[in-house]
Amino acid sequence: MESIEKDLLLKDIYERIREIRRELKLKDVDFEILDVEVVYQKGETLLNLYVLSRSDKSTVIGPGGWVVGRLREYLRDRFPGDLKILVDTYIDRVIIRRREERALSLLEGLGLRRGEEVLVLVQCSYDLGVLDFLRKCFKVFAVSLDIGSVVLPPRNRKLIEDYLLKYKVPYKFLSPLELKGGDIGRVLDSYPCDLCNRVVSKYLVEECRERGIGYLINNHIEGEVKRVKDVYLINFLKLYPLKRDILRREYPYLKCPLMLQALMRNRELRVKMIGEVVSQVYEGLMEPGIGAEVIMEIGRLGKRE
Repeated sequence: MESIEKDLLLKDIYERIREIRRELKLKDVDFEILDVEVVYQKGETLLNLYVLSRSDKSTVIGPGGWVVGRLREYLRDRFPGDLKILVDTYIDRVIIRRREERALSLLEGLGLRRGEEVLVLVQCSYDLGVLDFLRKCFKVFAVSLDIGSVVLPPRNRKLIEDYLLKYKVPYKFLSPLELKGGDIGRVLDSYPCDLCNRVVSKYLVEECRERGIGYLINNHIEGEVKRVKDVYLINFLKLYPLKRDILRREYPYLKCPLMLQALMRNRELRVKMIGEVVSQVYEGLMEPGIGAEVIMEIGRLGKRE
């Protein structure tokens, strides 16, 4: 983008944001947009806005994303394809790029390179958003554990299957066992993801071996990478700095009934999950406003004890 053209776009965006905030009756505050970057890729345009501080970032995005949402509507006809607007501080962007470089280096060290086949567990939380990212880099085969509606409710199964069919992603629903009442009761007093992780280690690792796949993406293990037999289990969400608020906004967030029940009755789990949200906000992976909403949602679950 030419310097003069960029300056005009920056000026227009700045003035439009101020106007949108007035229309929404939001506080008139000073903010600074330092740079704008336009990226065209596969039928969509990414408009990256770089601001000075996280306070400026919150100002540009607005409560619930209303300001940046209206800005997108204002600008959408100027760019080809689907327009997406991302807002970052320069400092956060530098940190995230370093994490991206580290993640790619680690994956290459494991022998995983672009275009290779990976098996991806698509179960809950941000899994669909992560899958969408991965399918653009790797040959993916998706698997979901259907071991009871408390782990894979019908709504989640439909959302997952609709997505996989839409993008022609090969997939399989695996039902190696079915949870009974006693099993559910025991899980509710611990960390629910541990249950699925045990099933993954026992059955999905074998699925990988049968298919000749050496990499299993499971975004619910504790660490970044572990090895079971000759298969690498990778928590891609923990390893690679994908923005959580963008994943929530762009893709269905798959709520796990088992996790919700556990959060209702387990205070230590609520503290753990709130701590994770705070860390994501601090690392620039989630907007403070979105983080506050998630924390309040967790807190409301605790009131049902």
